[in-house]
Amino acid sequence: MKHSIKIMIGVILGLVVILTLFLIQGDFVQGLMRPAYDTNKCYDSDGGQNYDVKGTVYGKMSTRSNRTQYTDYCDGDTLIEYYCEGNSVKMQKKQSYKCSDGVGTFKETNAVDTLVIVNTDDYQITEEDVKNVFKIAGDYWLLPKTNIKFHVVKTEFLSFEENCPTQEGTCDIIMLLDELLHKDKGLFPEYIVVFYNEEGTAHIQGGYQGLYLINWLDPLQGSFYEPESEQTYCNEFAVPDSAYSIPYAVTDYGHKFAACGYDEDNTTIISDMGKCKGEETSCIWKNGYQMCSNSQDDFYAQGKYNFLASIIFHELMHSYANDPIEIEHWGVLCAEKLGWDIQNYSLEEFSDAWVNSPFASLGEEYGGMCPYIWQQFVKSQQVCP
Repeated sequence: MKHSIKIMIGVILGLVVILTLFLIQGDFVQGLMRPAYDTNKCYDSDGGQNYDVKGTVYGKMSTRSNRTQYTDYCDGDTLIEYYCEGNSVKMQKKQSYKCSDGVGTFKETNAVDTLVIVNTDDYQITEEDVKNVFKIAGDYWLLPKTNIKFHVVKTEFLSFEENCPTQEGTCDIIMLLDELLHKDKGLFPEYIVVFYNEEGTAHIQGGYQGLYLINWLDPLQGSFYEPESEQTYCNEFAVPDSAYSIPYAVTDYGHKFAACGYDEDNTTIISDMGKCKGEETSCIWKNGYQMCSNSQDDFYAQGKYNFLASIIFHELMHSYANDPIEIEHWGVLCAEKLGWDIQNYSLEEFSDAWVNSPFASLGEEYGGMCPYIWQQFVKSQQVCP
């Protein structure tokens, strides 16, 4: 009998707990969804016309409808976005670059729409890492100088060993871009950054730039040409004399600014004269590696993303210049092109006079590029339909 009473008490207590949880959860859900049951109100879970988030609107689109819930979705590459206008549900159809699971990717005006490709064989990085790099590149250099920002439209994480076509055993970047962009013609960016520790320039100097020709949009490319596709691509920052090209940069994400010494376990090693600004100096630990001590106060040394961010926009700017590289880069020849008085800072005195001159400090401000190129970049801007 006592055993039966214990069981009965246990059952009752269990039912009380379940009922309590149900009521608490019910209050919570109803509190969250309350507008769905109040025909005089409207609630949007993503806060309005927010195309980057899949949202659900609770309310009514008309007084004649009994439907009270509307969730954003994709119709091909068209985003169907629901939102509140006053106390009513409204719908917007918006054509996107690409639409997936109620989220659209759109071209932004006054922004360099950028496709990022990460070689996962070289780097284990995240979307957040990519965003941080481009935020610095935009906020410190591009935006203040041009009033134009970077906009990462997509990040592709790929194993180059498995996905990149090779030429003589090396990943062919152009062939890789052919495959990616021809497969997805709705996602044409205005700039492409490839994070790849490619042997040669990218590995030694941090990066290099090039132009990717969109073969199937160029009428001079014969059988590649597809006239019906021509109007689907417009680069807001078209490269002079190359409207069917996309600037790209191959960049070593792990490049070390002012790397020093040869033994990473020994911080007392002395650099040779070929490394640290031509000076014999000690090596110190900073940002996770050995750095030249005479570079530790540079802006590029103040964060792990700074130098990488400078390479990203530095290589972009190269596409908008048509001078020899010695003039495009910041230096004496650049200053001469600008018509500045540099008589006291001759080439013969470069290592002493130029480095200590007021002109040298502007090199960092313009990311190692001659200021006139920034002007040419801004002048390239056009209105895209």
